[in-house]
Amino acid sequence: MTLAESTLLLTIQDVCSLPNRTAVVLTTNSVKEIVEPIFEFPIVSSPSQIPDDANIVIVVGGGSLIDETKILASEKKFHIVAIPSIWGSGAEVSPVAVFTDNGEKKFQVGDIFRPKYRCIIPNLADSIPTKLVEYGCGDSWSHVIEGGLSPLADDENRKNSAILIQEMLSIGIIKDPLWFDLSARACMIQSESSVGIIHAIAHTLEPILHLDGLVSWGHAKLCSILLWPVYSIFLENSDKWSNFVQEFNIEEKEISFTLQSLFDEEEYKILLNYISQYWSEIIKHPFTRTNSCLVRRNDIGRFMEVLN
Repeated sequence: MTLAESTLLLTIQDVCSLPNRTAVVLTTNSVKEIVEPIFEFPIVSSPSQIPDDANIVIVVGGGSLIDETKILASEKKFHIVAIPSIWGSGAEVSPVAVFTDNGEKKFQVGDIFRPKYRCIIPNLADSIPTKLVEYGCGDSWSHVIEGGLSPLADDENRKNSAILIQEMLSIGIIKDPLWFDLSARACMIQSESSVGIIHAIAHTLEPILHLDGLVSWGHAKLCSILLWPVYSIFLENSDKWSNFVQEFNIEEKEISFTLQSLFDEEEYKILLNYISQYWSEIIKHPFTRTNSCLVRRNDIGRFMEVLN
């Protein structure tokens, strides 16, 4: 399945032409001023405010809001036009709906959770703070690397990953609306295969970090911090990653430079304490089993060596 075959990309004009009797816009207050002049449909700020007779919900927000709307749509049977206000998660094209239940990160998977339509509002990029731009790019990088190098990736998936990596390298870690589409494509790559140890760590530790008061440590931030350590560990200890860049003529130094630019040593030191404490849970996570390289119990030492 290709991106074009799964979630139809609409223009803003297409969305504005939807029947206004059945459509409603769900968005956050942070981007309401940008969204409100674009659409003439009623605007609500919470999924609980969506009318029972709504056939189409235009949801503008981050991955959490889009996923919450996807779960509700599976129950109420309305179509979604998903418009990301920040890139990274790729929730607008993903068949996965992530949610937190009793402090544990869980997810539901199925085509019913893949939005029927998506759209891009380029100037929403202007509203993204610089650090969140970096985290969103890091999240996208984690998808394309772990998805393309997963043992479940087929030849087409690997090729698409290599093409996308080249495009991401050419743009760089900057505030550019092109990242909305790059992010969506990266998510599609991992949804066609799987992810690995970066996501295993992020999914395991995010709820724990929040309970300890580190509420700003979201999924995208964790992926960004972990990218360089995981990449460097397995580049050094496995031929799979080096063979990949050679096969597709990708400049490995450019990847290393990009991932290092997202790395924060002080934050990694904090995270490392949690990785050590919860390592036995991390290596049992399903995503660890689909990592590009085998992860063993004693590999925790390699995460420590990154700081040496």
